[in-house]
Amino acid sequence: MIISKKILYYAMISAIIAPSLSARPKLNNHLTKLFFGKKNHSVLAPRDGEPVKITLMRNGQPAFKILLPAAPSTIDQKAASILKNALDIGTGSNFIIIKEPAASPGAVFSIGKTKLYRQSGLNPSIELGAAGYMIQRKNGNFFLIGGRKRGAISPVIALVEEDFGERLYAVVDGLQMPKLAPEQTIMLRTYRPIFTVRTMFQSESFNAEFQLFNRVGASDSRFERVPAAWGGYTALPTKYFVHTCWQLLPNDKYFANHPEYFALVNGKRIHQGHGGGGHLCWTNPAVRRIVTAKVLKELGTYHTYGLFDISPNDSSGGFCQCKNCQAIAKREGSEAGPLLDFVNNIAQKVKQKYPHVKITTLAYAESKQPPKHLRPTDNVIIRLANEFSAHYPMFNIDDHNKFLPLLKGWNRAGADIFIWDYVVNYGGWPMPWPNLEVIDHNIDVYAKNGVKALFLQSSHYGPGENQGRLRAWVYAQKMWDPRRKIVDLVREFNYGYFGKAAPLMQEYSDLLLNEWKLYRKNHKVTDSTRRILKLSSNYYPKASQIFKQALKLATGDKKLLAKVEYEYISVLFYRLEVLSPKNKAEKKQYIKDLELFSKLANKFQVKRITENSTTTPTRIIEWKRKNNIVAEGDLPVIVTLGAKDASRVGNGAKRYDDISVPSGKVIKLPMDGKEWAVQWFFGSCLFNNTKYKARIQVRIDKKSNSGLAIVGGIYSVSLKKNALDVRINADKLPESGFKWIDCGTFNGSDAASAYFFLAQYANSAASNVYITGIEFIPQGVKPGTIQRRNRPKKLVKPVTSAAKPGAILLKGATAKVEGAAKKITDAGSKVVSISPTSKGWDTKWTISKFLKPNDYKVRALLKIGGVKPGYGIRFGLYSPQARKNLLSKFVQATTIPQYDGYQWIDIGTVAVNDDANAYLFICTAGDKSFKKCLIKTIEFSR
Repeated sequence: MIISKKILYYAMISAIIAPSLSARPKLNNHLTKLFFGKKNHSVLAPRDGEPVKITLMRNGQPAFKILLPAAPSTIDQKAASILKNALDIGTGSNFIIIKEPAASPGAVFSIGKTKLYRQSGLNPSIELGAAGYMIQRKNGNFFLIGGRKRGAISPVIALVEEDFGERLYAVVDGLQMPKLAPEQTIMLRTYRPIFTVRTMFQSESFNAEFQLFNRVGASDSRFERVPAAWGGYTALPTKYFVHTCWQLLPNDKYFANHPEYFALVNGKRIHQGHGGGGHLCWTNPAVRRIVTAKVLKELGTYHTYGLFDISPNDSSGGFCQCKNCQAIAKREGSEAGPLLDFVNNIAQKVKQKYPHVKITTLAYAESKQPPKHLRPTDNVIIRLANEFSAHYPMFNIDDHNKFLPLLKGWNRAGADIFIWDYVVNYGGWPMPWPNLEVIDHNIDVYAKNGVKALFLQSSHYGPGENQGRLRAWVYAQKMWDPRRKIVDLVREFNYGYFGKAAPLMQEYSDLLLNEWKLYRKNHKVTDSTRRILKLSSNYYPKASQIFKQALKLATGDKKLLAKVEYEYISVLFYRLEVLSPKNKAEKKQYIKDLELFSKLANKFQVKRITENSTTTPTRIIEWKRKNNIVAEGDLPVIVTLGAKDASRVGNGAKRYDDISVPSGKVIKLPMDGKEWAVQWFFGSCLFNNTKYKARIQVRIDKKSNSGLAIVGGIYSVSLKKNALDVRINADKLPESGFKWIDCGTFNGSDAASAYFFLAQYANSAASNVYITGIEFIPQGVKPGTIQRRNRPKKLVKPVTSAAKPGAILLKGATAKVEGAAKKITDAGSKVVSISPTSKGWDTKWTISKFLKPNDYKVRALLKIGGVKPGYGIRFGLYSPQARKNLLSKFVQATTIPQYDGYQWIDIGTVAVNDDANAYLFICTAGDKSFKKCLIKTIEFSR
C-alpha cells in the first residue's frame, strides 16, 4: 500500500503533539478530510469488479435518465425513486424517470427487467438469490438487476451507497447524500450476500426505511419491517416465532385427560409453559397427529411468511425421559435426536401442502448437541443458539471449546444453520459492553462455516442500548459483507454521524476497544461476565471527560447535542450501577448524575433497562435505596406499572392498543383456566419497613354479579410464598370504564424480589378481565398526588405563539371532534375545547392529505387551566395501514405551565410514510386532572 507524504506528515505531527484526537481539533479536521473525504467512500466502497468512468452531468444538465419497464412493479418504482432522490440531491439537478416504450435520447440507468435489458444479452454471472444484484454497462447504458425478493432495489442501494456515498446511519438522522462531482467512477460488479437472512432483534433497527437501506430485517411481525411493496423480508409470525410447542399442544386443553402427551421427567408427567416446565413427549403418535393438524391449520393463515417454528419451551431439564424418546436420544447422543425426529415428521407433511414453507426448530439448551445419525429434512432450518456469547461476551467463540464443535457438528449433519446470537448485556442494556471485536470475529467464523442466516438478539423493547445506533448500522454492514471489519465500520459511523464531535466519539470508541483488550489480558476464558462487567479504573474518568468535552462542543447545535446526550446515557448508567459514592462529596455528585440520567432517559424514552421488564424508574429507585438517597417528597413514591410494562403475557392473554386509556395498552385475560396470564416483575423498587397498598385498574365482562372474578397476588421469590393474595368478587368490578380497585396491603420488606401476577380462573364470575396497569401506594401517600423536590414557586412566563417558518399547521377549526370535546371561539379563533371527562379520543386531524413522506417534529399550541395532579393528556398519530401508533406522547397536566396565553408543547418526532388515512388524535384519561384545555393549532415542521 502506498501512503502519501501528506498523510504521513499529518500522522507524524498528530503522534508528536496531540495526546488525544480531541486535544487538537484543527489537526484532526485535516485527518478527517484525508481519511473520510468524498473520494474515498470508506469501508463501504465496492471491493470487486471493473471500475468505469461515468459522466453524470453535462453542461449543468443530467446526462442520464432513469428507465423503468412499461409496467413497473412497486419494487421497480421504489428503486427508481431511491436513485432519483440520491442523484437529485448529489448533483442539485432533476433526473427524469421515464417508462418504456418512451424513446430515450442519451444514456439511461435501466431499472429491473426492461425491454432494453432483455435485448442487451447481459446476464448475471452468478445466481442472485433473494437479495443479490448486478450492475453492468453496455452501449453507454447502466443496467441494475436484482434478486427475486428485493429486485432492482438491491443494485440501486449498492450504487448510491457504495459508489456515490449515500448513508442512512440512524433513523433520527435520515439519509445523508454527499455532493457529487460531474465525473464519477462506478464499479461494474455482481454480488450475492453470504447470509441470505440478516435479522436484528434491536429497537434502533425497527424502521422500514432503515431496514431497506441497510439490508436487514426485523425478527417477527411485532415490529415495523420492510413492506411487501418493497420486497418484504423473511420473518416469522409473532405467534409462532419461537418456543411454540406449548401453543401447538396446550396443556390446559390436554394435560388433565392425556398427561402421556407431555414429557416424563423423574417419573412424573410435567406440563409446559413458554418460560418453563416440561416439553412434549416427542415420540407419542397422538402428539404428532395433533401438532401436525394444528400446524397445517395455522399455516392457512401464516404460510405467506415462508417460515414457521416448532420448538421447545424456554426451559432446561424438561426433555422427555420415556422409553421411546430416550431410545432415540441414546442412539443419537443428544436430546436433539427425538426433537429432530418429531420436527422432521411434521415438516414432511407440511412440504406436501406448503412446499415453500421452511420449518425452524431450536438447537438450544439440551438440544444443542447435533445428532449422530439423523439429518434435518430439506425444509427444516436449525436455529443454533450461541448461548456462550452471553456467558463469555469478551471472548471469541473459538477461544473456548464449547460452541465451535456444535457449529461444525450441525454443519456435518447437512443442516441449514440459522445462528441465534446474543450481543447485548442482559444485566442492563445501557451498560458499556465492549464486545464489538468479538462480534466481528464471530461473524467471520459463521461465514466460514456454512451459516446461511444470522439473528442478533439485542435491546428490543426500546431505545437506550449502549452505542445502540452505532451497533445497528455496524451490524447491518458487517452481515451484508463479512469482509468488512467492525473497527473500520465504527470509525466510519463516528465520522459520518457525529459531525464536529466525531473525534471525541471516536476517542470513546477507542476507549471501549482498549477496555476489551485489557479484559482479555487480565481474565481467563472461564471467567463469566454475563451480568456485571467492571471495567478498568481508567474507564469512567476518561469517558466522563470525553463526554464533557463533547457536550460543550455540541452546545448551540440542538441536533448534535441530542446525539451526544443519547450516547452519554450509557456512561451515566455505568457510573450509577457500578460506582457507588464513598463519601459526602461523591454522594452529592452521584445525586446530580442520577438526576441527569433520569432527565435524559425521559427525553429519549428509555423506558426499560432489561429484558425482564426492569423499568427505568424502577432502577432509579433501586439506586436511591442502595445508596441511601432520600430527599423530601422524593421517596418513597407511588410505583405505577402499565399494561405495556408487564414482563410476561401468555396462556391466552393478549396485549392490545387502546387509545382511551393513559398507557395506551390493555391486557385481556380470558377466564378459561390457563393458570397465570400476566406478570409484572418489580424487583427492589419498594422500601423495606414501608406498608404499601396494591391496586389494579380493571374492568370485566361479567357472567354473573356474584362470586370470585379475579385471583392473583404478589409472589416473593426470597420468601418463596405470596406476600399478598388477591381475590376480588365480581360485584366490586365495573363492566364499562376502567376503575382502580384495591387489592390489599403488604410490606415492602417482603417484596425486595417479587412479581405481581394475575391468573386465569376457570370458575370465574367474569368471562374476560381487562387490565390497564397496577400501582403500589406507600402508606401516607394519597393516590393521584405528585411529590416533587423542586416545586416551582412562580408561574412560568408565556412563550411566543409564533409558528416555525415553513411549518404545516392544522387549525382547531379543521379538527373532527366527538365525545366531550367541542369547537369554540376564543379571542376570535376557532379552537378545540377538551373536557377531562371524556373516555375515548376527543379530537383528530387526518394528516395524510396534508403531509408528504418525511420526518416531522410535532408540537401543539394550547393553554390549560384548573390543573391538579393526575394523568393529563395523550397525543398520538395512528396509522390504520400499519395498524399501530407512529407517535405516542403522554403529557401530565402538571408539567404544562399555567398562564393566560397559549403555549407550544413539544409532542415528539414522527416519520410519516405513505400512510393512507393516518390521523393525529388527542384524548384524555378521564381523571379530572384539569378543568379545561384549549387547542389552537397542531404544527408539523421538518
